[in-house]
Amino acid sequence: MRARGVWALMLVTALGLAGCSGVGSMSSTSHDASAAAGSGGSGGASSAAPVVSVAPADGARNVRPDTPVVVTVKNGSVASAELRTADGRRVEGRVDGGGGWQATDALQPATNYTLKVTSRSSAGATRTTTSKFKTLTPRAYNRVTLQPGDDWTVGVGMPVVVSFGSPVANRAAAE
Repeated sequence: MRARGVWALMLVTALGLAGCSGVGSMSSTSHDASAAAGSGGSGGASSAAPVVSVAPADGARNVRPDTPVVVTVKNGSVASAELRTADGRRVEGRVDGGGGWQATDALQPATNYTLKVTSRSSAGATRTTTSKFKTLTPRAYNRVTLQPGDDWTVGVGMPVVVSFGSPVANRAAAE
């Protein structure tokens, strides 16, 4: 089951990252959509240039893998967004109802990412923004085994057991 695998990865990452801090800032990039469209500029709200904000910020390092990847656009919307690892693996995401975008898959530790966003102004002009960031490298990994396992048939009283491959230094964080 994919959900169980993601949960195990998040738990292992949290244990390895106890005490680490991530980058939570956003990067804003403004593009002049009216210049791209060649207009003389009426100055009205419908011709305002879109402002794209990306979190984590462009160039961020040591980003925690549990950090949400979010794109917001003021004076426009996301036409498309693609988040990929350095080796080309695609990270799934979705356009939200407010014209932004958010990754729906988990990030991997020690991985370089490139986010390519195409935004569209209310006047129809499009611009592409690229942002790059890297997730942190954990100090250590701890192998985790979950029970019940995949494809087990269990009753309502079956406990969930998490077994660690090596001792847990921060028990409160693990719990």
